[in-house]
Amino acid sequence: MSISGEIRELEEGAARGALDTGSWELYASLVDAASDARNEDELTNLIALGAQIAAASSGWSICWVLYCIANAWSALYTIRRYPGHALSWQQPELVNQLFYLRSALQHDAASELPLPRRAQIRINLANTFNSAGRIIDALDEWRAALQDRPGIAMAFGSQGKGLLYYARHLYDDGHALWILDEARRHLTAAVMIGVGRDEATYPEAISHFTSELAQLQAYLNRCGYPDELDHAAMHHFSLGDSEEERHYRQWCLDRRLFLNPMNDAFIAPIAAHDPLGLPSHMATGVGITYLAFFNQMKQEYTYARWCLYAGSTAEEVHCADREVMLTMNGDSARYSMALEQVKTSFRAAYSVLDKVAYFINHRWALGIPETRVEFATIWTQPKGPHKGDIWPQLEASQNLWLQALYRLSLDIHSSDDQAVAAPDARDIRILRNHLEHKFVKIVDVKSGPHTPDILKDQLAYELDLQELDSKALRMLRTARSALVYLSLALHRSETLRERNEPVLSLEVATLQDKHKC
Repeated sequence: MSISGEIRELEEGAARGALDTGSWELYASLVDAASDARNEDELTNLIALGAQIAAASSGWSICWVLYCIANAWSALYTIRRYPGHALSWQQPELVNQLFYLRSALQHDAASELPLPRRAQIRINLANTFNSAGRIIDALDEWRAALQDRPGIAMAFGSQGKGLLYYARHLYDDGHALWILDEARRHLTAAVMIGVGRDEATYPEAISHFTSELAQLQAYLNRCGYPDELDHAAMHHFSLGDSEEERHYRQWCLDRRLFLNPMNDAFIAPIAAHDPLGLPSHMATGVGITYLAFFNQMKQEYTYARWCLYAGSTAEEVHCADREVMLTMNGDSARYSMALEQVKTSFRAAYSVLDKVAYFINHRWALGIPETRVEFATIWTQPKGPHKGDIWPQLEASQNLWLQALYRLSLDIHSSDDQAVAAPDARDIRILRNHLEHKFVKIVDVKSGPHTPDILKDQLAYELDLQELDSKALRMLRTARSALVYLSLALHRSETLRERNEPVLSLEVATLQDKHKC
């Protein structure tokens, strides 16, 4: 049977709801065949067919169909964008890859996926994040893949390359050295594992990792660095004077929430502080403005981080909750200072994103009216013949970290016709809107079709406690990524800036903790 005939057979089976295991395996093979043939028409048809097959499937096979749809988009990306347009800003194929890979992992049936398959999805997602410039998210997914299936050479090697890229763009040489050493460790692991121990690693990949490792080792040798750094030294740092501070800092380390690139590579006391700042930059016409603004964004982020910690770890009734009269409504709703702290964390982290946009609007002279500056929308021209196009100042910037910020913004929903890279983008936007202007109710059990009408809340947006914590953490990590990328974007911009005359250098001191009260 021809490929077109097999596609028609799958279409008819999906329409009848008559699909079995062989159906989605056939679908996967058709996507692979169309990808190998670089057939755009067949890939486009298979993407449309994939939605029908997913709707007619059940269990973890739905996740695998979503993964195959992402693979079809990946093939279209290769055909249409690579290599000539790989650095262009607007890449719908890349956005769709992210959307469908994340949909596969966020589906209710994802927990049923065989671990090797889930690891494979995670590796593809990590590689796609990396192509999008979102190195922090990529590192998270490579690590998760190795948790699902330890010993995948492809995950070790790709993570090593990602760390190498990250380290090369840091302006703190000390941090860069530690992360380069970690890159070396991962590349070495990939080469030692080699080919044949998993289904995800090919000889060409190992050859590439071997070359990258050799170049990295040669660079470290030229710089006089040892073959291995003293990793025990990472733990010779204090996590604080009190038990509460030590618990808080370990909680932040474990979730990689410190404003410190070291925390993207290590969970160790050496990374348990927030040294991220702005790099050296021209201050003509702005003076201390950028430094002061970044200080404020950092402070608001760390406040949001503390609120999430305090609210999500609270075990006792807060003294301020005592003798606050609330009615029992039979709706299993929960009320407490702790919950309000978690809500505040979400709101404060979300607002950091719009402040990042405000910074970008000024620094890169986009000229957007202040009242219309939003993280999700500042990147494209809002009207005129070029409506929807990236601002020319950004397109011409040669700044991959600005692109990373743009692609991070695609996780935030702003309009019905906007392409998003996250399946829950709309939910995040709705939650933010309800927290700011409406009514979010945290419940033990959400109302459903069998809930009596009298107990159904007509105004509330309901979440359970786990959902609230998860979304607040997600937003906090998004804000953290935005601040890291903003710092690196400014560093990249200043590196490219032409200086045709002498510049007066001004050293700035660090504000001491004792002066923060």
